[in-house]
Amino acid sequence: LNLTTTGVADLSILLVGTTEFLLNLPPALADRLTACCLLGPMTADEAQVYVDGRLQSAGSSQPIFAEESVAVLHRLADGLPRRLNRLADLALMIAYSQESKRVEPSMVEAAAREYDPFHSLAA
Repeated sequence: LNLTTTGVADLSILLVGTTEFLLNLPPALADRLTACCLLGPMTADEAQVYVDGRLQSAGSSQPIFAEESVAVLHRLADGLPRRLNRLADLALMIAYSQESKRVEPSMVEAAAREYDPFHSLAA
Protein backbone atom coordinates (compact mmCIF):
# COMPACT_ATOMS: atom_id res chain seq x y z
CA LEU A 1 0.00 0.00 0.00
CA ASN A 2 1.65 3.23 -1.09
CA LEU A 3 0.53 6.60 0.19
CA THR A 4 1.95 9.56 -1.72
CA THR A 5 1.54 13.29 -1.74
CA THR A 6 4.46 14.28 -3.98
CA GLY A 7 4.73 11.32 -6.35
CA VAL A 8 7.30 9.58 -4.16
CA ALA A 9 5.98 7.11 -1.62
CA ASP A 10 5.64 8.85 1.73
CA LEU A 11 4.70 5.64 3.40
CA SER A 12 4.66 2.02 2.32
CA ILE A 13 2.53 -0.43 4.25
CA LEU A 14 2.42 -4.18 3.87
CA LEU A 15 -0.95 -5.67 4.81
CA VAL A 16 -0.96 -9.32 5.71
CA GLY A 17 -4.12 -11.12 6.67
CA THR A 18 -6.60 -13.82 5.99
CA THR A 19 -8.50 -13.99 2.74
CA GLU A 20 -11.55 -12.67 4.61
CA PHE A 21 -9.59 -9.63 5.77
CA LEU A 22 -8.15 -8.81 2.37
CA LEU A 23 -11.43 -9.31 0.50
CA ASN A 24 -13.34 -7.10 2.95
CA LEU A 25 -11.10 -4.03 2.84
CA PRO A 26 -12.97 -0.76 2.39
CA PRO A 27 -12.92 0.27 -1.30
CA ALA A 28 -10.95 3.46 -0.58
CA LEU A 29 -8.19 1.38 0.98
CA ALA A 30 -8.37 -1.45 -1.56
CA ASP A 31 -7.91 1.09 -4.39
CA ARG A 32 -4.53 2.06 -2.94
CA LEU A 33 -3.14 -1.48 -3.00
CA THR A 34 -0.11 -1.85 -5.24
CA ALA A 35 -0.28 -5.64 -5.22
CA CYS A 36 -2.34 -8.34 -3.58
CA CYS A 37 -1.45 -11.97 -3.07
CA LEU A 38 -3.79 -14.50 -1.52
CA LEU A 39 -2.09 -17.58 -0.10
CA GLY A 40 -3.97 -20.81 0.16
CA PRO A 41 -3.45 -23.56 2.70
CA MET A 42 -0.11 -25.36 2.81
CA THR A 43 0.30 -28.76 1.21
CA ALA A 44 1.26 -31.71 3.41
CA ASP A 45 4.86 -31.48 2.15
CA GLU A 46 4.99 -27.75 2.91
CA ALA A 47 3.60 -28.42 6.39
CA GLN A 48 6.38 -30.96 7.03
CA VAL A 49 9.06 -28.48 5.95
CA TYR A 50 7.35 -25.72 7.97
CA VAL A 51 7.19 -27.79 11.18
CA ASP A 52 10.78 -29.00 10.78
CA GLY A 53 11.98 -25.45 10.14
CA ARG A 54 10.14 -24.02 13.13
CA LEU A 55 11.59 -26.72 15.39
CA GLN A 56 15.11 -26.07 14.04
CA SER A 57 14.66 -22.35 14.68
CA ALA A 58 13.70 -23.19 18.25
CA GLY A 59 16.92 -25.17 18.67
CA SER A 60 15.80 -28.74 18.05
CA SER A 61 18.47 -30.94 16.53
CA GLN A 62 16.25 -34.00 16.09
CA PRO A 63 12.75 -34.65 14.77
CA ILE A 64 10.13 -34.32 17.49
CA PHE A 65 6.99 -34.94 15.43
CA ALA A 66 6.64 -38.39 13.91
CA GLU A 67 6.10 -38.06 10.14
CA GLU A 68 2.57 -39.43 10.50
CA SER A 69 1.94 -36.84 13.25
CA VAL A 70 2.66 -33.98 10.84
CA ALA A 71 0.25 -35.54 8.33
CA VAL A 72 -2.47 -35.62 11.02
CA LEU A 73 -1.52 -32.09 12.09
CA HIS A 74 -1.84 -30.86 8.50
CA ARG A 75 -5.22 -32.53 8.04
CA LEU A 76 -6.69 -31.26 11.30
CA ALA A 77 -5.36 -27.73 10.72
CA ASP A 78 -6.71 -27.69 7.17
CA GLY A 79 -3.21 -26.66 6.09
CA LEU A 80 -3.59 -23.24 7.73
CA PRO A 81 -0.38 -22.05 9.42
CA ARG A 82 -2.08 -20.37 12.38
CA ARG A 83 -4.07 -23.50 13.24
CA LEU A 84 -1.05 -25.68 12.56
CA ASN A 85 1.01 -23.60 15.02
CA ARG A 86 -1.67 -23.78 17.68
CA LEU A 87 -2.23 -27.52 17.33
CA ALA A 88 1.53 -28.18 17.26
CA ASP A 89 1.99 -26.12 20.46
CA LEU A 90 -0.76 -28.05 22.21
CA ALA A 91 0.58 -31.40 20.95
CA LEU A 92 4.05 -30.48 22.25
CA MET A 93 2.56 -29.70 25.68
CA ILE A 94 0.72 -33.03 25.67
CA ALA A 95 3.94 -34.87 24.76
CA TYR A 96 5.78 -33.03 27.54
CA SER A 97 3.07 -33.85 30.09
CA GLN A 98 3.37 -37.51 29.12
CA GLU A 99 7.18 -37.30 29.32
CA SER A 100 7.44 -38.32 25.67
CA LYS A 101 10.29 -37.14 23.44
CA ARG A 102 8.14 -37.56 20.32
CA VAL A 103 4.74 -36.22 19.37
CA GLU A 104 2.59 -39.12 18.22
CA PRO A 105 -0.55 -38.84 16.05
CA SER A 106 -2.80 -39.54 19.05
CA MET A 107 -1.30 -36.50 20.79
CA VAL A 108 -2.10 -34.30 17.79
CA GLU A 109 -5.67 -35.61 17.82
CA ALA A 110 -5.92 -34.87 21.56
CA ALA A 111 -4.60 -31.35 20.85
CA ALA A 112 -7.32 -30.88 18.22
CA ARG A 113 -9.99 -31.90 20.73
CA GLU A 114 -8.54 -29.47 23.28
CA TYR A 115 -8.27 -26.66 20.71
CA ASP A 116 -11.81 -27.14 19.45
CA PRO A 117 -13.90 -29.75 21.25
CA PHE A 118 -16.42 -29.59 18.40
CA HIS A 119 -13.80 -30.15 15.66
CA SER A 120 -14.51 -33.31 13.73
CA LEU A 121 -11.54 -35.67 13.73
CA ALA A 122 -12.98 -37.27 10.61
CA ALA A 123 -12.30 -34.12 8.55
